[in-house]
Amino acid sequence: YRMLPPPLIPLAAISIIAAEVITATLLLTKAWPPGVALGLLILAVYAVAILVNLLRGRIHIDCGCLGSRGEGISYFHLARNLALIGLLAACTLPQSERTLVWLDYPVIAVTVAACLLTYATLTLLIANHTRQRLWWS
Repeated sequence: YRMLPPPLIPLAAISIIAAEVITATLLLTKAWPPGVALGLLILAVYAVAILVNLLRGRIHIDCGCLGSRGEGISYFHLARNLALIGLLAACTLPQSERTLVWLDYPVIAVTVAACLLTYATLTLLIANHTRQRLWWS
């Protein structure tokens, strides 16, 4: 993304991977509030980096997203990151103290599966749109 001086790139790469692993680990434990904060920070940094490069006209850069195939970046990637920021921020809303019953677990599983399928579908649509845009230019 050419956002950092070359000597800082190796340190930044290791730091990003470590921050993502720490975020995922925290989100799966009872210590999830710091995980939400770190996740919001990571997504915001990605969104800013994408926006800066879009404004520079550097759309050929691979987003580095899961499943990307070098299709470049677009405003759809920025919108997706902003949507993920909104979803993660929603985790900080007050939670109900209701205890879960047996029916809640299949509902949660189906909801998570539907969200993952929706995310995968949107990612594929973004990739195809960007590939098509690059093909015609």
